[in-house]
Amino acid sequence: MEERVCKACASNSFGKGVMDGYAHVRPVDKFFSTGSSLELIICTNCGEVASMRVKKPDKFK
Repeated sequence: MEERVCKACASNSFGKGVMDGYAHVRPVDKFFSTGSSLELIICTNCGEVASMRVKKPDKFK
């Protein structure tokens, strides 16, 4: 993982998390799409979310 610095507390300790289940993101115009879960990079010192991205971006083409 690249070197990061938390914008909230200046820590450089991060972990990965995932939002799934009802937190899936789906394309706006595809109501029956399963969409994709979200991957988060989280500061392990204060909990600030440094980055959020969908795991399967191809679902949005």
